[in-house]
Amino acid sequence: MMNTQNLSQLSHYIYSSIILKYKYLINKVDKNIVILLGLPLLLTFLNNSWILSSICSASKDRWIYLGYFLDLKTHLNAFVNTYYGARLPWILPGALIYKLLPPLVAAYTLQLGVLYSSVLSLYLILKRTIGQNTALFTALFMSLNYFFLAAVGSTYMDGAGLTYLLLTLCMLTPKEGNPGRVMRVYWAGIFFSCAVYTQLFLLNYSPLLLFYFFYITQYRSALSSTRNLCLIILGCLSATLFFCTVNYLLNGNFLFFLPNQYPYYLKRSHKLQRRLY
Repeated sequence: MMNTQNLSQLSHYIYSSIILKYKYLINKVDKNIVILLGLPLLLTFLNNSWILSSICSASKDRWIYLGYFLDLKTHLNAFVNTYYGARLPWILPGALIYKLLPPLVAAYTLQLGVLYSSVLSLYLILKRTIGQNTALFTALFMSLNYFFLAAVGSTYMDGAGLTYLLLTLCMLTPKEGNPGRVMRVYWAGIFFSCAVYTQLFLLNYSPLLLFYFFYITQYRSALSSTRNLCLIILGCLSATLFFCTVNYLLNGNFLFFLPNQYPYYLKRSHKLQRRLY
C-alpha cells in the first residue's frame, strides 16, 4: 500500500505540474477577450435573430450569396462571368460552413464568425496602439452598432470586406516586443487580397495601409522595408493562385477575378441579371 509520504508527494506533484500550469494559463488569458466573446452569445440567447440581419431586408442582393453557400458548383457554372460569382473569398468560406453544418447552425456560425473576427481584430489593433481599456470599449460599441450589425449579420459581402480589412490591419500592427513577425506580414497580404476580391473598391485603401504599416513599425532599414513589402506581395499572389485554382476546378475558369475587372464581363453579367430578374 502507498504510505502517507508517497501520497503527499503525489498530491504535491499533481498540484505543481497540473493545477499551477492551468492557473498560469488562466492568468494569461485576456479577460477583455472573454467579455467580447461572451456578449454576442448572451445577446443570441436573449434574441435569436439579432445577428441575422438578412431576414429584415427585402433586397435580393442579400440573398444571392446564400444560393452559392447551399449549392456552390451549380451556381458557379450557372452564373459564369458574373461579378458576384467572382467574390470567392466570401463564397468559399460560406459554402464550406453550410456543407459541414445544418443550415440554421451554419447561419449562426458564419455570421457570428464574421462578427468575432471583426471585433477581435479591432480590439487587438487598438490594444497594441492605444491601450487596453480604450480597445475594449471601442470594440464593445462597434459590436452593438446598428450599421455594423447590418453588415456582418447579412449574407451579403459587406461584412466580409470589412472583416478582411480589419484582419489586414491586425496583421500589420506589431505586437509589443515582436516587431519582425514575418508570417504576420505574409498573412496581411493574404487578407488584403481577400478584401479586394470581395469588394474591388477596397483596393483604394492600399496606399493608406502601406503608409500605416511603415509608420507604425518605424522601419529605418531599406532592407527590412523591402523584405516586408515582398512578403505582402507574396501573400497576395498566394491567395490569388489559391482562388484561381479552386475556381478552375469548379467551373473551368482559371482567372476568377476577371468579371470584377473588365467592362466586357460586367456588361455580360448585367444582361444576364436583366434576363433573370
